Amino acid sequence: MRAASEHPPPAGAPPPGPARRARFASLPPALLALSFALAPRPAAADPAAAEALFQEGRRLLLRGQIDEACEQLGESQRLDPSSGTLINLADCHERQGKIATAWAEFLAASRLAVIQKNATRSQEAGRRAALLEPRLSYLTVRVAAPPPGLKVQRGAQPMQGVQFGARLPVDPGEHTITAEAPGYATFQATVAVKPDGDDVHVWVPPLWGGSGGLSAPALGPERAGGRAKAAPEASPPARRRLGYAAAGLGALGVGVGAFFGVRALATNRRAEDACPTHDSCPPEALDERSRADTQAWASNIAVGAGLAGLALGGYLLFLDSPATAPAAGRSARGRLGLSAGLGGLGLVGRF
Repeated sequence: MRAASEHPPPAGAPPPGPARRARFASLPPALLALSFALAPRPAAADPAAAEALFQEGRRLLLRGQIDEACEQLGESQRLDPSSGTLINLADCHERQGKIATAWAEFLAASRLAVIQKNATRSQEAGRRAALLEPRLSYLTVRVAAPPPGLKVQRGAQPMQGVQFGARLPVDPGEHTITAEAPGYATFQATVAVKPDGDDVHVWVPPLWGGSGGLSAPALGPERAGGRAKAAPEASPPARRRLGYAAAGLGALGVGVGAFFGVRALATNRRAEDACPTHDSCPPEALDERSRADTQAWASNIAVGAGLAGLALGGYLLFLDSPATAPAAGRSARGRLGLSAGLGGLGLVGRF
């Protein structure tokens, strides 16, 4: 016979072994039918297997084998949903550090216990959820200029448009944001969310490609060893050519600027030799000085334009490099970081 306790103790204390299921014997037939109709149940419930897994999960929890216990309790809940099992599963996830998951499960257990007319269990689950709420960490994903057919995922979880810009509770750890659309390059960024109140924002930029921009094939992530890895992305030829052209013109501009700079120095030296006192200078000296000023001006313009071309070329070629595989800038609280991917440059902020 199972213990009579209705809820587990707070995280950190060994659980005494709460009863798994609410008692339905005292419910009127109509309310009993409604409870079963409203409670989520799998297509093929297996109460016996669920009970065995629940008991094994409790034993593992007592022995401190948290990860294994959560697996057993989760499978028990899948086979035969119960508010008692869900409270134990939430307690297990809290011990794992999955605060957002535990918070959501405590709230779900509280609602399910209300359906099952177990006020004590509902209040306890609600109390545990309220204790976790101040510890929640949040992730906000904003999307700039979404193209047709855009799909955004947080890990393996698809994100709908209504979630963009919403401050969503997430478990601490690394979260990968992937944005892709037909005919566009894939943007991907991985951010680290810290425990206990972190607040991270990710801005997904306009994606490369489509009819309004440079063409770039979109390659999604591939999986190796069960973990998502950024797939090697093809280099966009148009952007690469543009990068080389900008860099070449920039180098030419710097060379022309250097040439005029040397000429300006030589011309100015001749003007100084012709009129060292700068007083009552002959026309030849004045002409040389004017010519030196013109050459210096041309040198400044050419060097400035050349440096701008080199910077643009380096920027385009840097984005085209495999070294810029999707990664996220990790910044301290209250700062912004840069996230570079083939699909564009995104911003990551922690507030």
